[in-house]
Amino acid sequence: MDEALIWHVIAQQKAWLDSHPDTDPALAVPLRVLKVAEEAGEAAAALIGTTGQNPRKGRSHTEADLEAELCDVITAASVALATLVPDPERVLHDHMGRIYMRSIEAGAPRLAEVGTGLDRAAYAASLPKVVVGASMLFHDEARKVLMVRQSYRPDGKWSFPGGGVEEGEFPAQAARREALEEVGLDAEPGALLTVDWRPRDAERPPLIHYLYDGGTLTPDDIARIRLQDDEIVEHGFFDLEAARELLAPHTFDRLVHAEAAREGRIAVQDLQEGQPRQAERN
Repeated sequence: MDEALIWHVIAQQKAWLDSHPDTDPALAVPLRVLKVAEEAGEAAAALIGTTGQNPRKGRSHTEADLEAELCDVITAASVALATLVPDPERVLHDHMGRIYMRSIEAGAPRLAEVGTGLDRAAYAASLPKVVVGASMLFHDEARKVLMVRQSYRPDGKWSFPGGGVEEGEFPAQAARREALEEVGLDAEPGALLTVDWRPRDAERPPLIHYLYDGGTLTPDDIARIRLQDDEIVEHGFFDLEAARELLAPHTFDRLVHAEAAREGRIAVQDLQEGQPRQAERN
């Protein structure tokens, strides 16, 4: 069984446990972490049982029993990890990369000869991961901003047409693709208006967001807008005052600075959570 199949089995085990009628989602993580401790205790009992040093039971386990119990520890820990994070395989992969690099720094032998690429790959795996997003800022002739409400946002807040940068894409290419997918507008991204850094939260790694000028839409352009059925609930054009009520605070701050950059009043903005980076030095 290869590594990918192992993680499919872990996902199957988690889903099976989640479907049990007595499962309380609020207790899933603590109970599954405690399950790791339970399995570790059984592994310890199996180890003692292989030695015959338990005066009540004597030699009660074989090495095969110990192997099975240790595998149960790994399985329980993997299920607990899969319950805690959405991508347990990546988290474990990155953690092993960090462990490996720390061991190398402490004098441990390397996995392979210099030049094989394994050490470089392990180092790359140990680096912090970020999510990259890109959006387009479109205006109508009244200078109102095109905004969309996406079905998958639990907070109900609006945003601009855009999404994640996929592997092999430049941010501008992603912004163009996402605008076409979400609202049916195929427009070459104009000037880069803002680059915004947002720190890690409970649901994702740190985020770098690129916002490009999408230009001014004509009435014919607006008539061609077609919403992506499964992701976009509604769209509209809004002035700044209306946008303030619909956007998350950091997104509204991003819009304010993007508008200033678009009008040439300020340079392209290097933002942190919607605010100019220089402001955080005060």
